[in-house]
Amino acid sequence: MLGLGALVLLWTIVFELISVPVAARADLGAYPLPTVIAVVTMASLVGGLVEEAGLRGYVLVRLQREVPGPLAIVIAALVISPGHGATQGFVWPVLLWYFLADVMFGTLALVADSIRPGIVVHAIGLFIFFAFVWPADAARTVISIDRADASFWFSVAACLALFAATAVLLIKLGRESRAARLRGP
Repeated sequence: MLGLGALVLLWTIVFELISVPVAARADLGAYPLPTVIAVVTMASLVGGLVEEAGLRGYVLVRLQREVPGPLAIVIAALVISPGHGATQGFVWPVLLWYFLADVMFGTLALVADSIRPGIVVHAIGLFIFFAFVWPADAARTVISIDRADASFWFSVAACLALFAATAVLLIKLGRESRAARLRGP
């Protein structure tokens, strides 16, 4: 969840620093609130489950049979990230962001030796992006780095801190997971 927070902040930082074309979004305000909640919730659950099962549960596992885990994660992320361009646009900041997200989810699957945690985090992340982040993209204004205010720099510091905390926790989880596998059932 810390990594998800870092990804949310990174998305907003990128959209404040670089003029990124905003992908077309459905006007959810045209529908009743219960319908919107149901659609966003189901899209989040289905997206999280399908992406984790297909991409990390199948693609990543197959790659891990051929190459070491970290390399498999990078290869899978490189293969998967452009697929997001179809919905978010084929622009380098968006593709780089998806690459980082895919590396994070791949690492979580690798160290947890399961896609289950990734399904939960992915679904929650999709809900946050569908409901709050992406609808606000069109209203974001690009700033010049020399005119960035304290709020922007706080976001940058928080993003870096969350990424660092995520890395520390994933390393710890990886060590514990390896130790548990060595101990056996």
